Amino acid sequence: MSNHYHLLVAFEAARKLSREELRDRATLLYPDPEKVLKDDQQWETFNRRLFDLSELMRNIQGAFTRWYNRSTGLRGSLWDGRFHSTIPLDQQAVQETLAYIELNPVRAALVSRPEDYMSSSAFLRHIGADDWLMPIGELFEGSDQM
Repeated sequence: MSNHYHLLVAFEAARKLSREELRDRATLLYPDPEKVLKDDQQWETFNRRLFDLSELMRNIQGAFTRWYNRSTGLRGSLWDGRFHSTIPLDQQAVQETLAYIELNPVRAALVSRPEDYMSSSAFLRHIGADDWLMPIGELFEGSDQM
């Protein structure tokens, strides 16, 4: 898609993480977490951010915008308005959402098969680079649609 993207994400229920767990996760984002997260309040805020969809989207879109602007020499925002989210309420809705996302590049006539679109999870699954994705079988457990 040239002007948008779709994500299907699963969030853990919010919980209080140990300082060790927080430090492990913070190390993925910051070279030296202790310099950024200086007091208990900042660690608490960081813990809440890990379970917040708006924060995830802010980070994804911010990182992409910085990369794109550096790559093209442009400046400013790329996104028009806030992201849109919908919560699939049951397994069928999750499956339909995944099908919608994977078929989007086919409907847009960008590729003839979902796994040919290099920016998709279907492509990652096809080439075996999907170890960080939820296994597709988990999305269809107990379903006779497999």
